[in-house]
Amino acid sequence: MTKTKTKTMTIEQLIAFAATAKFTVLDENNGGGDSQRCIGYTDDGKEILKDRGFASVSRTLTAVADAITVTYSTNFEWTGTENSRVSEEVEEYPEAVLPTWVISGVTLLDDDGDELGSRDTQNAIEQVFGRDTQHDMTMIDPLALIPALETNDIDIEENDMEITELEIDGAPNIRFTGEAIARVSSKNSDSQRWTVLTLYKTKGGKFICHSEGHSLWVNESTRYSGTVASDAAGVIAFFGHGRLAKALYDDANIEDVQDVE
Repeated sequence: MTKTKTKTMTIEQLIAFAATAKFTVLDENNGGGDSQRCIGYTDDGKEILKDRGFASVSRTLTAVADAITVTYSTNFEWTGTENSRVSEEVEEYPEAVLPTWVISGVTLLDDDGDELGSRDTQNAIEQVFGRDTQHDMTMIDPLALIPALETNDIDIEENDMEITELEIDGAPNIRFTGEAIARVSSKNSDSQRWTVLTLYKTKGGKFICHSEGHSLWVNESTRYSGTVASDAAGVIAFFGHGRLAKALYDDANIEDVQDVE
């Protein structure tokens, strides 16, 4: 029986590979919610409840031609005050459980040709595929997964609607009849990379969220992502709470606030 050889790379070779290989999203799961747990009892026997918000995030990219996949996953947790809703009380960014990085289809080697240990392998994968790289594996705002929202309805004239088809990477394109109701861009005269966010409303009353990541860098191409949202809460869950997103909400007359009594 012929034994299949395992593909090997040094960290430098992985960096060069990631810069040129075509990766697509194989799987992505973002979800969250809140619950209460008992942390003790009062003198008269009543439960003391403390709120807990939670979210799980995972994303897998694959370079199909090279049979290599990379997966990032982590969990976030919020803690509210006693007998209060998490979504109303949380003011600080939640703490994340140490993220996990997994690469399959290749074994990473150090400069001496020895296989990297588990922790060094995770550090190497994070260095190549983590935040502030073209792959944006960790660019997910967990707070957007359980937002507290106040929103306003947005109306558009049906006569102004047209059929639009939006490109989406790693998923089917989105085609609908509707109109763009807000659009913002981070581009300026010096931009080498910039983002364009657009919000549409369909004839049926749904929202279409679309993000374009543009780049003038060599070996980088425009990235497209989008989703269909049934309400403004879904819009904010997709775009998050960054400055550019908040500028979009202002244009669309959407409030991204937490009301606290």
